[in-house]
Amino acid sequence: MSFGLAPQNKLNRWGQGCVRLPFFLLLVLTWAIATDAKAPEPNSPQKLTSSKQIKKNPSPVDPKTQAKTQVQTQAAPEAVHIHQKMRESLGGLKNRSFNFQVTQISPFVGDTSYSQGSLILGPKGQFHLKVTEQEWIYNGKWVWQVSHPQKQVLLQGADSAIGFQHPNKILTAFLDCPPYAMQIVTANNTQMYRLSLLPGRLFAEADSLWVRGHLKTGVPDELGFLDREGASTVYKLGKITHKKSPASYFEYKKPKEYELLDMRVN
Repeated sequence: MSFGLAPQNKLNRWGQGCVRLPFFLLLVLTWAIATDAKAPEPNSPQKLTSSKQIKKNPSPVDPKTQAKTQVQTQAAPEAVHIHQKMRESLGGLKNRSFNFQVTQISPFVGDTSYSQGSLILGPKGQFHLKVTEQEWIYNGKWVWQVSHPQKQVLLQGADSAIGFQHPNKILTAFLDCPPYAMQIVTANNTQMYRLSLLPGRLFAEADSLWVRGHLKTGVPDELGFLDREGASTVYKLGKITHKKSPASYFEYKKPKEYELLDMRVN
């Protein structure tokens, strides 16, 4: 996250050792990914048989060509139905909460990193995101970014926080990407779907996107992202709870020993 016109000396103190918000969530939400162009994952599931199912071209696609392809092609009816069911199960991402685990794999150094966190979404765009030892809290106007190792709190207005990305916006953009193929898989003795998605504008650099979820309910439990350099991010989602959270969840009261860096523009 970039902090725009904030005083440099304060930002230097804030930036040392601060963990930045991961992309997936996002994506946010990211988090062992498999594609038709890559090596298959263990116990690779069988694809549904459908005359209308589209095979993915593994080579990079020009964004203009990709946009045209998204308009002109249609996925198998099964994939379209499950995709709609998945989106409906999330209720517009309002009053939802879940835990998640993130696995990120770099193809260059063979490094794998893991993190975990939680996300609470309010009824009017508020959110409370925790990732490792960092927190981001948004009450609809102000954004608190908390670094517990540094015992510092950065307070900004959402409109003035350059690079600020709402988790809801990222999740919605990801889940709105149209499906082009579907697989049936089994996990924990439960039938699951795995939808391959056509990358939208926000994910133009993606080689592939996918979402996995419960076949019966449509509720997703994994989101995956693979870029053109071969780096992958997989989000494993915990149980998604539908419950209205108290307003206090979207405010932050700092401990006395924490330093407040107030960057709000009056």
